[in-house]
Amino acid sequence: MFDSSIPRVPLQRTQGCLLGTLPRELVPGTLEQFELDLLAKVRQSALAGVVIDLSALELMDLTEFAKLRRSLRMTGMLGPKVIVVGLRPGVVAGLVALGADAAGLRTALNVELGLEALLQKPAGTTAGSDESASLPDVLRRALAGAR
Repeated sequence: MFDSSIPRVPLQRTQGCLLGTLPRELVPGTLEQFELDLLAKVRQSALAGVVIDLSALELMDLTEFAKLRRSLRMTGMLGPKVIVVGLRPGVVAGLVALGADAAGLRTALNVELGLEALLQKPAGTTAGSDESASLPDVLRRALAGAR
């Protein structure tokens, strides 16, 4: 259900992916409405991936993080790869201090690197090398050179 008093998270399509940018502050109901909007948009579109930009977000508690993780898991179950970008060091430090479980969460420094990670098809990769597929080109080459 739509509540006009809850701010909507803008969802834009770019390069075959969906980009959602969360606001600076999460008022009650924002993440729930975002989940509904995101799942509806993913269901009606053929997408290569979904990028969730948290660069404006200054604070996030464990409950909000759990709601976001739930939305990301549901989105991934519908098919597209999902990546979170723009996490601020203070937000990360706070979540780690609170014991947040980030296992399996794909992240990138910014939107550009997130889109690159979702869209690139690395040359010479074999089945089972999905871990290197999520790395930016420069990092993948550096790791390959270290072997």
